[in-house]
Amino acid sequence: HNHDLSDRRTTRKTHQFHLKRRGAKILYDIKAGGKQIYVDPAYLNMAHKEEDEIKNVISEKVQPIVGRALGTDKASIEMSQRFIAAIWDPTLPEAKIFIDAFKISENEIANIFGAWKGVSFYQQQFHRNRVVIAQVLQWLKSDLSKPIDARAVKPYLPQMDMHKNTVQKKMMNILGNINQIFKDFDGCYDTFINDGNPAPFRNFLVTSHFRYWILGYCCTALIHCQNTFTRYMDNSIKNQLTFEQTTEMLTHLDTTLSSQATTSKQLA
Repeated sequence: HNHDLSDRRTTRKTHQFHLKRRGAKILYDIKAGGKQIYVDPAYLNMAHKEEDEIKNVISEKVQPIVGRALGTDKASIEMSQRFIAAIWDPTLPEAKIFIDAFKISENEIANIFGAWKGVSFYQQQFHRNRVVIAQVLQWLKSDLSKPIDARAVKPYLPQMDMHKNTVQKKMMNILGNINQIFKDFDGCYDTFINDGNPAPFRNFLVTSHFRYWILGYCCTALIHCQNTFTRYMDNSIKNQLTFEQTTEMLTHLDTTLSSQATTSKQLA
């Protein structure tokens, strides 16, 4: 299905983060036969603002971790900033703080840091977009979703209501999966900080590959839905659409969510 430019830019940023996290090279294979294409470095570069936002998300959790590793109530801002720098560059000496605190081997640290950055990226992204996502759900449940020309298409309205309910359920399923991953993530962190047991948080990050990709798929689907909704509302009359416009939008939303909902159910 076709997405507008904002969709493609958002998807590009998301996949760019996946590639950067996995250490993708600028020149990479696109076929098993070895055919290669050149990717402009600008396509893979993350804006400094985005990187700073992710660092801010991580920094909220860093000070207690560093403090526990050093045996103090809280770590200095300077030490915490040095530790955050080590998350972006595991070769820095401060990475040893994390190794000691989480009781892990050095060969695990790059994957753990990558998972932490990845989950934090989606936490920041989801927090930024959740208001508009809530607006989509509210609109689907409201009288505004009733077509302007409802009288002329009255026989088809029950079918449209069923379609709206289907889209709502798929959105709620995806939201449920996202919230469950964040709940697990925060719960493991709290166990570490409050009980002094690093194992759950460490294990979450070490084994988060599957959940990390589910998180990416779900967040990307919701962003596509958000952009689709915004595009149609820009052409609405006081946030109401015609029957044809509503049917078209619901089809786009359903297609986007269907490609994600089947996979996200595997998380349960």
